[in-house]
Amino acid sequence: IKNIPIADDALRELRRLTEDKYFTVSQVKRIMGIFHFKEDKREVFKILKKKIIDRENLSEIEKEVK
Repeated sequence: IKNIPIADDALRELRRLTEDKYFTVSQVKRIMGIFHFKEDKREVFKILKKKIIDRENLSEIEKEVK
């Protein structure tokens, strides 16, 4: 994902690669860090939100994407 220069293509690949995966808030934050624009970070969060296993820490990310 990091090597894909176009954000839309990277987001499409993120969807494909994460279909059957789960993440911690920390991992999602690192993935969001790959993207430069706030709207792309929001899209990453939207894609991965339901896959976060430590939901009690969601507030750490939610404040970053608002």
